[in-house]
Amino acid sequence: MVLHRLPLFILFFILAVFVLAESSLALSVQSITGVFDMSILSLWTESLLQAFIIGITISPYLLILLPILVFALASVKKERVTLHVSQELDGDVTHFMVFVPAFNEQEVILNSVRSLLAQNYPADKFKLLVVFNGTDHTGDIAKEAGATVLVTPQSGIGKRPAISYALEQLKPDPNRYILVIDADNYVDPDFLLQMDQGIRANKAIAVQGNHQPLIVGKNWISHGLSAAYRASSLLYNEGRSLLLGSALICGTGFAIREDVLRHLWPKIKTLTEDIEMNGLLQWHYGCGVLWIKKSFFYDEKPDNLNIAIKQRTRWMVGHFWCGLLYSPRLIINGIKTRNLRMLEIGLYYLFPFVLLSSVITLCLTLTTFFVHSASFIHIGKQVQLTLSLGLILIYMLYVLIGDSLSTGYRQTPRTFKRYFLDSFYGLIFALAVWPIAIVRACFMMQRSDWIFHTPHKSKNYEQS
Repeated sequence: MVLHRLPLFILFFILAVFVLAESSLALSVQSITGVFDMSILSLWTESLLQAFIIGITISPYLLILLPILVFALASVKKERVTLHVSQELDGDVTHFMVFVPAFNEQEVILNSVRSLLAQNYPADKFKLLVVFNGTDHTGDIAKEAGATVLVTPQSGIGKRPAISYALEQLKPDPNRYILVIDADNYVDPDFLLQMDQGIRANKAIAVQGNHQPLIVGKNWISHGLSAAYRASSLLYNEGRSLLLGSALICGTGFAIREDVLRHLWPKIKTLTEDIEMNGLLQWHYGCGVLWIKKSFFYDEKPDNLNIAIKQRTRWMVGHFWCGLLYSPRLIINGIKTRNLRMLEIGLYYLFPFVLLSSVITLCLTLTTFFVHSASFIHIGKQVQLTLSLGLILIYMLYVLIGDSLSTGYRQTPRTFKRYFLDSFYGLIFALAVWPIAIVRACFMMQRSDWIFHTPHKSKNYEQS
């Protein structure tokens, strides 16, 4: 099928379009200048071509920047409704079934198990189930710590099949919420309490906890990546929830009503079940995901570039497929029904295509900057370089502002020098990792396996 072959040629397609466009413009210049005087072009044709080239050049940056800036503004400026959490639980609180999918996580499994079992929440209103699909002692350690362990028939099957197996073993309960926590995560003592308050106050079908980074190393990668995650949680995901009621599911720390999850989970087709679930929730139930600001949990981030690139390659493979499978219908239906949330999700799924085209065209622009003398071609390249530099500076400022406003979540000293250094490290990390990961993902689109398991090492972590 063409759809299955197309991803292999995404990189070459964009490259070919750029080269053909450049060649066509060059030939057009030679043909036109051989027949007409260039002064005629200067009257209106050159202006039209300049406007066209600038429009083509800035469109990827608009798709990347506009949502980020709008959500950041909503997060900073819009009045928030803060939920008051009483010390005593009243009424019929939410019943949670907590899944902890675990591969070979014997070094970190106590992070999630101990912090979940220590919740300030009625013990009869939640159950912890470690879904073990590995080959080490993770299951034994979790069981000794007090968790119920479910072992999958086959090891190494990955997160999505492990959750599918767990759902098959449980008797359905439409009044229960399935909450997913990664094995390496540390959960705040009031995590379930805050999730319950958010669900009941808003009658939410799906909620996402406040995703914060867990620093396990002291190198520049850890500091930069952690700063970027703090900024993203505050300025992006919280802003999405405030403005559109559509926070992105982070892959961990989320809860969905069980009947809805049972309906949608078998429909997942990609390696990024989290953001795919966002589209499925919108398409089938017309609902978004509520961001619960005070439901803190801490997720380990890599401190190694090689691991980070592999992890993001997997994400981009799944994200590419989300774009191919869902973007057209979400965008078209969003426009027809004037559903802004559906339209935004469809456009968000196009992000890897936009990022890829931006990376490739920037590289080609740098290598061909002095090739064409025609001003309407040269100006497009000037705009491309200017926008690229502007995007870099805006990203660093974005991380700096978001990180400095996240003062309550830091595990490192709060000084301006630290904020500046961490935002600079976040920028260097993005430039070093994302271009490689996005190009690499183009050659792995046909992979249907797990691709890569991220190793964790935050042993017996305790949040300070």
